[in-house]
Amino acid sequence: MKSPKILLALLACLIAGTAYIDLVEEPSQASDNINVPTGTFGGMQLWEDLRVLSGWRIQRNVVTGHHRLLDDGDIRRAWGSRDECDRALNSARAAHNLKASSDHAVVLLHGLGRTKSMYKSLAARLEAEGYEVVTINYPSTRRSISAHADQVEEVLGHLEGITSVSFVTHSLGGIVMRAVLARDGSWRQTLEPRRLVMMGPPNQGSVLAREVPSAADGIIGASLDELRNVNLAEFPAPAIEFGIIAGGRGQEGYNPLIPGNDDGVVAVSETRLAGASDFLVVDGLHSYLPSNETAATAAVHFLAHGQFRPGEG
Repeated sequence: MKSPKILLALLACLIAGTAYIDLVEEPSQASDNINVPTGTFGGMQLWEDLRVLSGWRIQRNVVTGHHRLLDDGDIRRAWGSRDECDRALNSARAAHNLKASSDHAVVLLHGLGRTKSMYKSLAARLEAEGYEVVTINYPSTRRSISAHADQVEEVLGHLEGITSVSFVTHSLGGIVMRAVLARDGSWRQTLEPRRLVMMGPPNQGSVLAREVPSAADGIIGASLDELRNVNLAEFPAPAIEFGIIAGGRGQEGYNPLIPGNDDGVVAVSETRLAGASDFLVVDGLHSYLPSNETAATAAVHFLAHGQFRPGEG
């Protein structure tokens, strides 16, 4: 098993690489006012989604502060100010008849250092079940959990044609959603929160995060320190139905640095949270839980029935 320092170095290289990709996607000054459709990677570590409609999204760059509009294939259709991108999305909505396919949305929130692309297979399953799927990209290595929650609330506040919303999260995304649901956000005036599935959430904090030196916070982000010991008072258990899916492989788990069963990153015991409607351990590694067939099937069932498997409860 690699040491935490080696894992940190690998993660730092990954983050630096994804941030570089984000930077090279920037339009040059000469083309700032020329909105030529351009392929992108969808935003990885320097972009935050602010408005999502039928897979189209308005994003803001966390370094430069400028905005862009991506279509459902991550093609950049406009950039500039927020107002300019809002107008461009409104025009696209009329031209392409963009609208929610259902009044019940499922918001998918990724984990630390990841992107919306990790949910490709699960999103397809949820769409087949008749949900409107909303994937949110957020700069997970650049801001605090509370700042991520601010962004998620921004997206929720701009959902169109939606009356109820459920959530599926992975890892850090689960703690971000706990922060969102702890607030009395204005989005609640138009949306009814229904159910939440958390995959591999470090609900009790992370022993692996505590092994990483604090100097790494500048590389991996402010949320790393918050994951060392999750503050239950600041991020309480959700007041809606929620279920937890943990990864593991038996009594010893995948990672000898983590006591007990684990998914290589988070201990099964660290995922637990009082008040959960259901709890499930699947055989799988942390990063692959969203694409794990057993986990995906259980998540879809929980969203519909409030339990992971038929006949439970």
